[in-house]
Amino acid sequence: MMEDRKDSIIVTESENSVQEKTIENVIKESGGTIEGEGILPDKSGFIVASYPLPETHWLYEEEQEPPMPLMCGVENPIRQILTPMMIKAAKYAVRSATGHGKIMDFDPDALVQNLLVGMFGYYTKDGRSVLKGEW
Repeated sequence: MMEDRKDSIIVTESENSVQEKTIENVIKESGGTIEGEGILPDKSGFIVASYPLPETHWLYEEEQEPPMPLMCGVENPIRQILTPMMIKAAKYAVRSATGHGKIMDFDPDALVQNLLVGMFGYYTKDGRSVLKGEW
């Protein structure tokens, strides 16, 4: 049944011409691959597509030296306090970005966002989750 959805027609207009393409073709033509699909209880459908990172992505930069915004020596008490916290936050970020190790083709931008959440809390006024344990 999902095959029907991938074959759904998308109509686009550009400079007085109309093109018909399937969802699958649009994903493939833009460099993506279909990773999964499904039908929801309300009978709507979804497709999960994966796209390669652009060649200009920050991940590929040839940076030689880390930015070190909190640079301090190993004897500095701030470093001794923050190091275990940063390690815990980094592990949280990796777990979150990889679906607890199930997704090895993960988004590096998600890793950075999850590191910030692990360090500073959620993007809310007080840093706490608005779900309050309702996961």
